[in-house]
Amino acid sequence: MDVTNLTSQDYYFGPLHLLPGASLTVDDTTETSLYLTDDAVADALNNLYTAGLIQVTGAASPFPRPTGMPQVLHGDGSPEGVHYAPQGSLFLRRDGADSRHLYVKSTAAIVSTGWIALPGQEFDYAQITTNPSGITATTEGTSQAVITGNAVYYEGSRVKVSFFVPKLSSSASQTVTFVIYRDSAVVGQVFGGTVNTTAQGSELEIFDTPGAGAHTYAVKAFVSTGTLTVNVGAGGSGNLVPGWLRVTKA
Repeated sequence: MDVTNLTSQDYYFGPLHLLPGASLTVDDTTETSLYLTDDAVADALNNLYTAGLIQVTGAASPFPRPTGMPQVLHGDGSPEGVHYAPQGSLFLRRDGADSRHLYVKSTAAIVSTGWIALPGQEFDYAQITTNPSGITATTEGTSQAVITGNAVYYEGSRVKVSFFVPKLSSSASQTVTFVIYRDSAVVGQVFGGTVNTTAQGSELEIFDTPGAGAHTYAVKAFVSTGTLTVNVGAGGSGNLVPGWLRVTKA
């Protein structure tokens, strides 16, 4: 690759010397390349490039290359913009409701950004083992609670909200609509189908992007007519399984 000094300063990359305003060809492809084999040389080049002090053309991919051995770090709060670590490092978040979070570093050691929370991690889980109150509401605005989750801190990235109940029963033929709430805001509706005396259980999955801060997800419902009973149980022989609400990293 060709490296051009955009300043009036001298720069050294190990034994390589870049004069002010001059250009230098740096090997970045062979087994003897200092850029590929010496982290100190790579860090010096990477730092100057990131700072805009040198211009690099014709570099082999990846450039800037990651340096250092991946590390396992831990602490409170998100590591984004806080912790420096080599690409591939892991950060175990231990505080509060986020104690199960695992982040991986997607950028090089010279920057503190690029920490990504891995998908599938559980933010929240709530379950019900006794039937909630009968649903008689007929509008979204008056929809009644089926299940409510816990107040959990979210960092502002996308999540998946999942919901399940094992059985629905009704006093008359009716249609059911579930309403997903984030705090008092309606995320949206999901049609739950028609219930004619009894119906197989219902489940749904939606994606949402909550703002950074504490939020509580809930599922409510309303019907076209009559009374809907959401049937759940404690599990075990002869009993229905619990209903549940789960929020995971998308």
